[in-house]
Amino acid sequence: MPPRPWIRFWARMIDSIPMTLLVEYIAPALGLPSDTWSNYASAWACMVLWIPVEALMLASWGTTPGKFVLDVRVKGDLAFGRTLNRSAQVFIKGMAAAIPIVALFSMVRSYKRLMNRGVTAWDEATGLQVAHGPVTPLRMLAAALLIVLSLGLEMATMNGY
Repeated sequence: MPPRPWIRFWARMIDSIPMTLLVEYIAPALGLPSDTWSNYASAWACMVLWIPVEALMLASWGTTPGKFVLDVRVKGDLAFGRTLNRSAQVFIKGMAAAIPIVALFSMVRSYKRLMNRGVTAWDEATGLQVAHGPVTPLRMLAAALLIVLSLGLEMATMNGY
């Protein structure tokens, strides 16, 4: 099966929903003033906090909620250390640690590498493979609903609800 970078991208976007909710709703309850953070600081915190969470899910199930919805699985030796390394490399190599503008070039480079070589730098470095199943209309609908739900929650948060 050919590489599917956009499916992987949308799976990651869906995966960002729970971590965003945690930072926006739970951080204040813990005394962390996340409401005073810039959007960038909040997004960066979510991405960094996601690294060990994603690694734990991959080590346990070989997938994450976003990957599950879009039928993407990570295969290979899914020891926690290996999946933690992979998740950290996605953040650093794939998203350039979310550094503005640099991240855009990093994502384009990763996209081109995946399309040309069939593997990302982080999967090759960790010896893991990514497998895709068919994205059925039901899976597309579920993904779209999750994205719309997250946008609705974000707008509600911005408006103080």
